[in-house]
Amino acid sequence: MVSKRERNRLAAQAWAAQAEAEWQWRQRHEEEALQYKDPERQDQRAAYKTVKNMNREDMNDWAKALYNDAMRDCEAASMLALKDEFGFSTKRLARFMSRRNNTIDCINRREISAQEIILGLIDEGVDIVESDGSVPGGGVSRKWRYGIICRNACRSWA
Repeated sequence: MVSKRERNRLAAQAWAAQAEAEWQWRQRHEEEALQYKDPERQDQRAAYKTVKNMNREDMNDWAKALYNDAMRDCEAASMLALKDEFGFSTKRLARFMSRRNNTIDCINRREISAQEIILGLIDEGVDIVESDGSVPGGGVSRKWRYGIICRNACRSWA
């Protein structure tokens, strides 16, 4: 029969051996992780931690900033394409941006939906088709015509 003291000594040795093995495993894997750390992955983790610790007001501000960044990128891409491909001057680009901003304001005020605009453009013969072959916004009634909706909803376009 093994004494209580001997049992405790053996348990302590087993615990120490397990702790040493875990420490060695952790050290080995941390060194490997340092060699293969991806900066993009680190940025994603930092962004996740930032978002995770946000309150509702901070989240709304962050969402608005993302929206504004996306809008700025779309504006820049649209203006570059219009200038390079179609020869738009600064005056025509300014008119385009004014009209686009008015349309976005109408969408934000819920006077017209983007789906209605898409269906109106399709009715006018503009080929708007998704990559899978479907028509965007197909669930909206096609009886609404683009011109009628825009004239009634967005009187500020004139």
